[in-house]
Amino acid sequence: MSVENTFKISHCMKLSWRGWLVSGVMLAGIMFVVPQMWSFGISREIVQSLRIPYELSTDYWYYQCFVKKNCQEFPNVIVGDSFIWGEYVDSNNTLSACLNKVSGKKDFANLGVNGLHPMAAYGLIKYHGSDISGKKIILFFNPLWIQSPEIDLQGRDEIGLQHTKLIPQFDSQFKCYQAKTDERLSSIAERYCSWIGFANYINTVYLDGLGVKKWSMENPGIISKKMSYSLAQLTAGSNSIHTPAESWQQRGLEPSDYSWVNLTKSNHWKYWKKTINVLKKRNNKVFVLVGSFNPYLMTPESAGKYQLLISEIQNELDGMNVPYFFVPDLPSEYYTDASHVDGRGYKIIAEQMTKNDKFKNWY
Repeated sequence: MSVENTFKISHCMKLSWRGWLVSGVMLAGIMFVVPQMWSFGISREIVQSLRIPYELSTDYWYYQCFVKKNCQEFPNVIVGDSFIWGEYVDSNNTLSACLNKVSGKKDFANLGVNGLHPMAAYGLIKYHGSDISGKKIILFFNPLWIQSPEIDLQGRDEIGLQHTKLIPQFDSQFKCYQAKTDERLSSIAERYCSWIGFANYINTVYLDGLGVKKWSMENPGIISKKMSYSLAQLTAGSNSIHTPAESWQQRGLEPSDYSWVNLTKSNHWKYWKKTINVLKKRNNKVFVLVGSFNPYLMTPESAGKYQLLISEIQNELDGMNVPYFFVPDLPSEYYTDASHVDGRGYKIIAEQMTKNDKFKNWY
């Protein structure tokens, strides 16, 4: 053996099986403790934010932290898509804010997430919403997600699907979801390993999604400054209007002939009912809010089909023994698109909800 090889071998780190065991335990401990400590450290920013920052809509580790803190602060929570989040209003004019104004109390937390279709909501609640337990929850169902077979994920062609990490990863019936195997496995792993979600959070918030190596090369010497204000900026910005409100007419939208999916064959409806069952098993008291959909953007034929769909939904909810409220039709100028309203719309919805007998009994 040469002198060079002898030197290399003598300077190799050799661990016994006990050493490897201790190292593994220490590493596992770090991976568990650090995310827990970090979530505690960002509590102040979460309290200052009245809704999830738009940029963190797909950051499920942060959502879990957000849910935990809000469930500690509020007796009631509202879960849904961008209608609940408040796409065209600031955080003081969302549905949750309007309900708080009507009640005169700090009672309702906004747990809405942009693009949260019903199938994704099931994954979000099941894997990242365990802290919603023993609460009163308003669960929003947006008929927008069953306007066509393609939106209901019944098609074969790949579509621009949101929140793909939350949907079933290896269900062959969803032909439109065409992710690679490693992406699917990574999505599953993130549901059970908080460290993966935490690492994604750090990358999103503090490293601009670039990763440590690339970010360090592009931003030498400013990591301490970057890590001191990024989340604070995001949470502060989340309270502002994300999209300026214009009526659907000002935006040049025209009525469409929505086909609407048969409720008994709908993928989204099936998973939305599963979400209700998960919430009930966690001892939550569920109230369902259905709508809104702009009646002025439907052709007469589509509007007729929509009314039949609403009747089906009502019958299903009655059969499930779940209290509900259907968002009433509002003045045309209050709608900003097919399924969103402005601040005036949220105010009317909140006022009418609180007068509803089913809501009163639930509340």
